[in-house]
Amino acid sequence: MISILYVDDEEMFLEIAKEYLERSGDLVIDTANSVYRAMEKLERSSYDAIISDYQMPGLTGIDLLKYIRQKDAQIPFLLFTGRGREEVVIEALNNGADFYLQKDSHFRSQFAQLEHEIREAIRRRHAERERTRMESALRIKDAAIRSAFSPIAISDRTGRLLYVNPVCLVTWGYSDEEEVIGKPVTEFVNDPAIALTAIRELHGAGRWQGEVVARKRDGSTFDAKVSASMIMDEAGEPAGMVASFTDLTEQKRAWSQLESYVGDLKFISEKATEMADYPLDANIFEYIARALHQLVPQGAIVLVNSIDRENTTVRVEAIRGADPYLPEIERMFGRSPLGLSFRASTQGLQGMLLGSFVDIPGGFYGLTFGQMPEEICRKVDALPFMGAVKGAGLAWKGKVYGIAILLLPVGTIPEHPDILDMFVRNAASVLQRRHAEEALLRRKD
Repeated sequence: MISILYVDDEEMFLEIAKEYLERSGDLVIDTANSVYRAMEKLERSSYDAIISDYQMPGLTGIDLLKYIRQKDAQIPFLLFTGRGREEVVIEALNNGADFYLQKDSHFRSQFAQLEHEIREAIRRRHAERERTRMESALRIKDAAIRSAFSPIAISDRTGRLLYVNPVCLVTWGYSDEEEVIGKPVTEFVNDPAIALTAIRELHGAGRWQGEVVARKRDGSTFDAKVSASMIMDEAGEPAGMVASFTDLTEQKRAWSQLESYVGDLKFISEKATEMADYPLDANIFEYIARALHQLVPQGAIVLVNSIDRENTTVRVEAIRGADPYLPEIERMFGRSPLGLSFRASTQGLQGMLLGSFVDIPGGFYGLTFGQMPEEICRKVDALPFMGAVKGAGLAWKGKVYGIAILLLPVGTIPEHPDILDMFVRNAASVLQRRHAEEALLRRKD
């Protein structure tokens, strides 16, 4: 039903208009015989349109129009009056009237025209509101798509791109959407057959999900998860496709790191059990070096040293490293580092009590407690494969039973430092137990 407020100071005219207009069956006419009365009704009720006379006692129809437009810029307002002065018409239209109609004696045709104009004005206003609503909704959707953290692309029904959001451009290595608009989606995946299969499934089922190897502008690739849907028009026919992408690179890297971490945990657990059962007469330092070498970056050299705590002598007991790194160091030393001994001060060993790998300042010179000629140490430090030097005391309950040293190639760091720390603590507990067992055997002898 269409509700209308009709304002006129002529009571008889109000009655005639109400009777005629309500004959259509979908118009409901409420009447007011003055602008003041109309204002009271507008405070209590809402209407789909307003019809008003111009000349009335007190306030005019233009006054009512101005009052209404302060509150509602959209409701249709029709001025239906016997006063046909041009200035009234201009003032009414300038203040937002939708239509002006002058009264005459042909009531039937007048009311028929009035009804037609009422319906047209309401239709226009509804269309404007719908257009405004749709434009607002489109702006919101566009802003949401543009600000989304995931790459989003929209194509026509054949797969040619119509729109990509900024994240999509960045992900694929483009700077301007004009570089990609109009291109087929097959150009952005490593295997075009997968894209064509996805388009066929979209036309059939309306949705598609899967993984693809995406190809960037520079030719590099990355794994992506794609979720795509068909866009339907008002007739239910396919109009286009929208797809969002998730770059799986970080996800797969994280999963790979987790698998590596779990694998390393399992490894040190197995080695801890094996170390606990290692024979007393075997070289446990060699075992520690061999196991530790499997946990460090490729190209690293591992040295495991024993400590004579009475005179704080550090002796290289085991060394592990791949060609050509270890042979180059041996050539500079003039011998294998295996068996070399150095006297260390208590202060020099203090940092080893933590049982965690720390940087050893001074490079190779600091590593040898200043007892290797500086010239040789500088040459070793200058080798292209020499980067950071890290050391950890094999310490247990405040006592150091050995030292593990890592010589790391330039630009490398241990993947899981906490795994290394756990391993050296396990190794320290084994050394402490072996030390106690050896002392017990000596007492028996």
